Amino acid sequence: MLTNIPCLCVDADHARDVKTRRSISCIKGFINGVLFIWIMGKQTCIAAHSTDAETRAYFTAMQFNKYWRMVLEFMGVDM
Repeated sequence: MLTNIPCLCVDADHARDVKTRRSISCIKGFINGVLFIWIMGKQTCIAAHSTDAETRAYFTAMQFNKYWRMVLEFMGVDM
């Protein structure tokens, strides 16, 4: 179902990098069902548990979400 509401999809893989044991975060942003941003990268510190890795990924996504909401509101997009 396509909506006009912007949405983010977040995922994290715990200790995915074999050398550094850092987790990998993936953030995908959609507007009108179209992918407009895809961020994938190592987290800045080593997570003790998979829940910790997921929490860090969600926190990063919420910071990104706050920024893009301000940009879209400035452009006059109705939320």
